[in-house]
Amino acid sequence: PEALPAGHRLALAEAYYHLGLALDAQARAESALEHLKVAARLSPSDGRILGRAGVACLGAGRTQEGLLLLRQAIDLVEDEALRHRLQTVFDRGRADALARADAAIQRARLAENEADYRGALAGYEDALMADPSRLDAYLRLAWLRGEYFGDYRRARALLEQAKTMLEGAGGDVDALARVETALEALEEQQRQALADEGG
Repeated sequence: PEALPAGHRLALAEAYYHLGLALDAQARAESALEHLKVAARLSPSDGRILGRAGVACLGAGRTQEGLLLLRQAIDLVEDEALRHRLQTVFDRGRADALARADAAIQRARLAENEADYRGALAGYEDALMADPSRLDAYLRLAWLRGEYFGDYRRARALLEQAKTMLEGAGGDVDALARVETALEALEEQQRQALADEGG
């Protein structure tokens, strides 16, 4: 559909949008979401469509996708009342995501204290699903993967991902230094593990 002429594409976007609303009214949330996402792809500069798709994503538990769509919609819409409503939904979704990330971090720390390292991994991974900017989750995940599972490749990938995330957000110097320190510690972990195997 994206290859259609602009006029046809916009008309198709409107059709998918209204069909999505109708499906939502019938409590067919998954079908509604898929139609709204197609509408958003067909008309990516229509804040009204992006906003409704974002709300549907939040309702389906796809928090980060929903927040991204809502942020784009807020930047696009000109109607002040609609922008305010979208901002309110965004703020609530963001607060919910932060609360879920905090709860997951708490679960992970408790699991770690009880030497349940797989449980700790799951908790930190849940935290990153809820809030991909949680540096503490990246650092603990990387350390656990190296220290208890010997998965140095995945540990390094997590730290590089954290570094990319920080650089994309403006490059907090102290946070980047923590990642570099973690990378050095990981290398030392791996060297020690190899030495232990050789000995």
